[in-house]
Amino acid sequence: MADCVRKFCLVFFSKKLSNVERVETASDCLNSIRYWRNHVHHSSSLNLKDNFITKQTWNHVSLQLHTAILLIKAHAKLCPSQRSALDKTGSDGNEIAFSEMGGFGKFTTHTRNFGVLQGQQAVGDSNLFAKWDVDDDVPLELRKKHRKCE
Repeated sequence: MADCVRKFCLVFFSKKLSNVERVETASDCLNSIRYWRNHVHHSSSLNLKDNFITKQTWNHVSLQLHTAILLIKAHAKLCPSQRSALDKTGSDGNEIAFSEMGGFGKFTTHTRNFGVLQGQQAVGDSNLFAKWDVDDDVPLELRKKHRKCE
């Protein structure tokens, strides 16, 4: 596991790895974790709850590594002459937005978990509040309860 953590950090923070090496390292890390998960899942004496990382950690690692690979691919096509700044990417913006939409964030919803439709409604509310923050000409009015994201 320590080797996977090291590789994960190298993908985003190494100053020496080329983009090709970053993709190979991300792939190696992701495949190692997948093999570990499959071994635990198909073993009769092991279970995922006790012998594997949490589902949230698995999802985060998988999404981050896939995102890194896609960013490198897009960067190579759109601006190949510039350095890929993966150390400047991350999910902090998403984490902040999701924390504002649920629980006791910007909008008090009294719920920590919400579905897609509740999330869509919260994004619409967040966009409306953002408009009010930057533009005084946006009318301070509430519309239909189930309006689409704006």
